[in-house]
Amino acid sequence: MSRPLLQLSLLPHLEYIAIDARSRVVETSSNVQTIVGMAAESAIDQDIFELLPELFGLEVLMDQIRDGGESYFELKAITRLIEANSSLDYWDLYIIQDNYPHNPQGLVLLLENVTDRMSLEQTLVQASNELALNVAKLSASEAQIEQILRSMPDSLFVTNLSGEILRVNQVSLDLLDYEESEMIGLSFSELMTDKNSELVDNQRFLFEEAGEIIRQFELTLEGKHEKLSIVSFTCSVFSGNEDQGEDSSSFAEEVQPKLIYIGRDITKSYLAQRRLMAHNTVTQVLSQAQGFVDALPKLLQGLGEGLDWDICEFWQPLSNASSVQPNVSNELRCVDIWINPALANEDWINISFRYSCNWIRESWVKQTSIWLSDLEEIPSGRGANAAELGIKTGVFCPLTFGEEGLGIISLFSKQSLAEDKELLQMMNTASNQIGQFFQRKLAEEALKLEQRKTERLLLNILPASIANQLKDTPTTIAEHYETVTILFADIVGFTKLSTQISATELVKLLNYIFSAFDQLTERYELEKIKTIGDAYMVAGGLPITRLDHAEAIAEMALDMQQVITELNRQAGSSLDIRIGIHSGPVVAGVIGLKKFVYDLWGDTVNTASRMESYSLPGKIQVSQQTYELVKRRFILTQRGSMEVKGKGYMTTYFLLGRRPRKQQTQANPKRLPPILQGNMEIADLIRQKLGQQ
Repeated sequence: MSRPLLQLSLLPHLEYIAIDARSRVVETSSNVQTIVGMAAESAIDQDIFELLPELFGLEVLMDQIRDGGESYFELKAITRLIEANSSLDYWDLYIIQDNYPHNPQGLVLLLENVTDRMSLEQTLVQASNELALNVAKLSASEAQIEQILRSMPDSLFVTNLSGEILRVNQVSLDLLDYEESEMIGLSFSELMTDKNSELVDNQRFLFEEAGEIIRQFELTLEGKHEKLSIVSFTCSVFSGNEDQGEDSSSFAEEVQPKLIYIGRDITKSYLAQRRLMAHNTVTQVLSQAQGFVDALPKLLQGLGEGLDWDICEFWQPLSNASSVQPNVSNELRCVDIWINPALANEDWINISFRYSCNWIRESWVKQTSIWLSDLEEIPSGRGANAAELGIKTGVFCPLTFGEEGLGIISLFSKQSLAEDKELLQMMNTASNQIGQFFQRKLAEEALKLEQRKTERLLLNILPASIANQLKDTPTTIAEHYETVTILFADIVGFTKLSTQISATELVKLLNYIFSAFDQLTERYELEKIKTIGDAYMVAGGLPITRLDHAEAIAEMALDMQQVITELNRQAGSSLDIRIGIHSGPVVAGVIGLKKFVYDLWGDTVNTASRMESYSLPGKIQVSQQTYELVKRRFILTQRGSMEVKGKGYMTTYFLLGRRPRKQQTQANPKRLPPILQGNMEIADLIRQKLGQQ
């Protein structure tokens, strides 16, 4: 019986090798020498794994194909070096079952020469990377060009030296809402609305003077329906395909030099930049102005120029019309106006603004922003219509503070602009800022009424003695304490947990833990100094001195461990705490003029921080100085001498627990801070996020 696969060798770029159940070659096509390194007749009865080392590791898969468990397997891009020209051949390998009756359990390896295809793919990748710099380096193949045009994300315009559009890609058509047939033959400068169009008109002159050129510039293009797009262009010269021959009339057009414009639509980024500029101007004006009347002209100018609109107005209700009531036509008047100095038509300057237009009244009554495009006329009271003034777009944004309406900001443009939700959002934000500034006097009065609350808050931030001293004498406070004990604690595993839960949940968890620690500071009459991220700092023996400051800190450290243990028990989490304690002299007090913070300074603080950073998870490491103060009431074990950065070698100890007292027969059941008793919210949160890990 003849093998059907014998005909495979007649197909271009396709070879085959048949192997038996022992993976020995039983038959090959005639041109396998390039792949296996020997002639077809020499390959017979050879081990296929020696001929094709790429098959090592595929033995199990090949057996599955023999047994029918798998239908086939393919291995892409096997390479072979062609010594004659030091080039590479690429082959795709397909393994299938051999149905030839005389080769039971045999396999057929089909090998397809894909060198041309691989070379083409590499050429396309290289061409795509070099497209922005020099389109002329791309292959002249029509198939390659069409593929590039379909896949490139930027718009492409090809013109002759006179500016006539010869070709565009789909991105360009989508950008301007044109059909291809409508754009071919147009002058590229007809699409432009700004002075930069003369750059395009002069491209031929530039080419004749300088040869091949590459120019970068921004143009504003107007689409079919007056849609404006800002595009950043790179222009280069394409000399055509000289290899086609000048005597071939079919390629006469191809060999003529062409201008190629590759453009990236930057409209969104440009508008975002303008919005940010306007918003920053509003913020700056409000921060520097002494009053609303002084700020208003600068605000209107900043909004108009920043957003690149032509007119910006502010309308305010007449006396006794500041309260906003739906369906009530409150009369408004124009308080101030800014007009773009570049406007050729100055009719706006001569218009009476005694009466507002319907859109302004509608925005005022409904207290909502309105965007209107393609304006045809302005209602009575303006003295002129939008068509006469060339106004095409209007935006009306109410300015409010709380429930009170303060006025309307209106913007007008001579361009037809599609609704920009980001701009409306920015205007609402700016209006809110202006409203807050407008009501600053009321806020200042309210702040005076809150003075007592502020004083109570000050007592919550600073020790009472320091707060009273600061109120009496608002100067720098610095006091020396001969001996205090400082504790630093850091939550171990908190950084990993922060990648598994949201920022809101993370802060909620940290607040939960630190609130429990705060209750411990109150229980042992200690002073919380500050928190830094997930680190907690507390001191004993100040601002009111006490002899047992080290023992109180040790008590709190042990209870802090219990807080974390209880949290892990409830939540099934694996958080831990690392604590360091040191005793010695410090300077404590408040410095600066703003954001008062009671803080400590001195080498004792640095050493306590080193005790924490060199400690171990779940351990309380204390220095020799602290050890001497607490060894009578607590159980400690010597860790040994260790080199501490900036301190040299230090002998440290681990605090293990309290020494038993004769009168104390059992653990105090109320030692756990109340915030942890019966509170399962955080536990459920961690369980849900970590999956009871």
